[in-house]
Amino acid sequence: MTTTTTAQLEFITEAELADLLRQKVSTVQRWRRLGCVPPYLLVTREVALYRREDVTRWLSSRLVVPTPKPRAKKAEEPAAQVAA
Repeated sequence: MTTTTTAQLEFITEAELADLLRQKVSTVQRWRRLGCVPPYLLVTREVALYRREDVTRWLSSRLVVPTPKPRAKKAEEPAAQVAA
């Protein structure tokens, strides 16, 4: 028998997810239809709940850490030709 912790059962609503992502609820709903959101529990056809743990994992997986690109060296200018 497995033990379920309170954290595993902590859900947020689609409106809370939208607020967290700073998006409209309709945008999150569209993403859900496209399969672009973390796993969810479909309570009814219109109501989806997200485990906070899944949302955290999903956000972490989308984290982009920028890495500086090396600067290109400027081509050396040819020495000025001396007129003979």
